[in-house]
Amino acid sequence: MGDANVVDEGRPDPLRRPSSGLPPGPGTSARSVPPVRWMDDGARLAITIWGSSRAPTVVTGARVEGQRLSLTGAVRNPGGGPVTADLSPYVTVIETPTGLDPRSPVVVAMGGQEYDLPPASEQRDEPRIELRPAGRPPRL
Repeated sequence: MGDANVVDEGRPDPLRRPSSGLPPGPGTSARSVPPVRWMDDGARLAITIWGSSRAPTVVTGARVEGQRLSLTGAVRNPGGGPVTADLSPYVTVIETPTGLDPRSPVVVAMGGQEYDLPPASEQRDEPRIELRPAGRPPRL
């Protein structure tokens, strides 16, 4: 398994204007956003993993076999201490790994589950929300 080339990461910030990240479109919630999504016409992938808001799971490794992408993750607990038992989305944006063709369907495997990712050209464009950097508390 090779290292994933992480470009950006953070929590989706629904209070900000669109810039980069994962989109929940009109009438959808963050939970209905696909766990893996193309960005920048297939140049990048955004991966959403639900877990503790205090110690998010981030993508650390990626392996390509044909049009199958296997991802690994690790829990990051930057401040140490206890991990909260809440559920919060955390997005890792990686460069599309070498050998993966965004013009073709992809099977993405992570956390014991598989997801079918359509070609980047078939993905609906939706408004995007900004990513809040890790460790920054949510604004109320």
